[in-house]
Amino acid sequence: MIGSSEGLNYVTAEDDVYIDYQGEETEWAIYRVSQRFVAQQPEYSMQQVRMVATANSQFQADGVTTLEIERFIHEIKQGDVAIPLSAIQTPEHINHFQPHAGPVIDDLSIAGMMDEVNYVVRGQAVVLNRGYVSRVEQGSSYALVKPAHGFQFSQGEFGLVEADSEETSLTMPTIDVGQLVVIRSYPFFSIAVIIEASEPITQQTLVASPSKRAKS
Repeated sequence: MIGSSEGLNYVTAEDDVYIDYQGEETEWAIYRVSQRFVAQQPEYSMQQVRMVATANSQFQADGVTTLEIERFIHEIKQGDVAIPLSAIQTPEHINHFQPHAGPVIDDLSIAGMMDEVNYVVRGQAVVLNRGYVSRVEQGSSYALVKPAHGFQFSQGEFGLVEADSEETSLTMPTIDVGQLVVIRSYPFFSIAVIIEASEPITQQTLVASPSKRAKS
């Protein structure tokens, strides 16, 4: 977007907006560019965008297309981008998949929250740090767990009695706190929805394959 009819930082539903485009496209979605997620391979990243409005072309002149706002979802502001609706691909099968245990991935984790918050609950979406390159696909289901906490003496040894505080390395069990299912898979990231949560889920909550949990 390069301007609006009123020239203000924020655009209302009554304003026209202008984009630097000349062509045949007539239906547009306007998006707010949001947070960026970086994969474990630094050369790969994913940019989150959020739809704020839809618009239709009114007329063109000298490489500039005037858009009329059709549906207003959030305020439009400078820096938002217009993308032709014809270029936005929504999988037809996104609402038709069978949840199943996802592949075991030791370093699978929550890369961030879609709503840019610190905590999410049932029904909200998160971004996982793995995608279909790692065989994480639509319908892949994972348990959300947290480690149990052991008692510690003031000296730092674990245990309930001092006789048990020898140089022993213990791994505490994990506690189920929820479940998520992948609804969209990209090469190096996935979007998943929290379908169960007994407590608020954070980016530090662990993600574990149900099949791996069954064996532990």
